[in-house]
Amino acid sequence: MINKNSFYTYLISFIVILIPTTGRFVYGLTIMTEMFLLLISGTLMISLINKLNLNEIKSVLILITLFSVTILYRQLIVITYAEIALTLGFIFYLPTLSVFLINNITQNNDKKLKERLEINLKKGGVAYFMGLIFFLVRDLAGYGTFTFFGQKHHIYEKVILKSDQLGVFSFIATIPGALIFGGLLLIIHIKIDEKMKIIQNVERQK
Repeated sequence: MINKNSFYTYLISFIVILIPTTGRFVYGLTIMTEMFLLLISGTLMISLINKLNLNEIKSVLILITLFSVTILYRQLIVITYAEIALTLGFIFYLPTLSVFLINNITQNNDKKLKERLEINLKKGGVAYFMGLIFFLVRDLAGYGTFTFFGQKHHIYEKVILKSDQLGVFSFIATIPGALIFGGLLLIIHIKIDEKMKIIQNVERQK
């Protein structure tokens, strides 16, 4: 179970990544995809480290792996959608040092690779889904738009509601609004994570 201290740690990690990111769906999709790729890469690297018995330099190898994947991913975005890369800037490197990411990568080291991948893919999938909801709602309710990857390396933007039709919903586009909404999503995430652990414990006891 996630205790009170872990909750606040996860909350800070959540805020550090999501709040500075521009509140449009296309930017959120970019960052959340990076987070998911880092989670998979880190999980695979941990297993390789354990297999080669390189535990003395585990931390260094993990950081090198995460930063390498981040740099390659950022370069891919630079080539395909330079506007996104320029807008996000240093935010690309925030997921690399995320407590959520590091914690999930380094847990369950006693399990086989298949089991660890299954666990992390489930956890990462929930976080990915929650993150996309966060940015989708901010985009639609906060700005009245929907953004996605468009043709010819440009961002596609569809205006759903005009600015004068947003009303109080535009609050979610502000930093305080994003903090409140992000906190609510994190609580839901943690509750789902707790339910998943209960289910796993029940399955083990069978």
